[in-house]
Amino acid sequence: MIGENMVRKSNGITLIALVVTVIVILILAAIVIGLASGKDGVLNQAENSSVQYTIGKEKEYLKLAFTNLEMDYR
Repeated sequence: MIGENMVRKSNGITLIALVVTVIVILILAAIVIGLASGKDGVLNQAENSSVQYTIGKEKEYLKLAFTNLEMDYR
């Protein structure tokens, strides 16, 4: 009879620990998703950086082409 109570109590603690662990993981996942996809999130910043890099690259290309044309006509 004493052994049965210990087994039930142990299973109950394990189940509670499992539920708490799942809840904590869900909260952490929600925080990470919010940080990654928010207005200033990592995903948006990466996309903006990519666009800015492309713009900068094209500006440099145009400056170089213009400089080459200036040198050709001097």
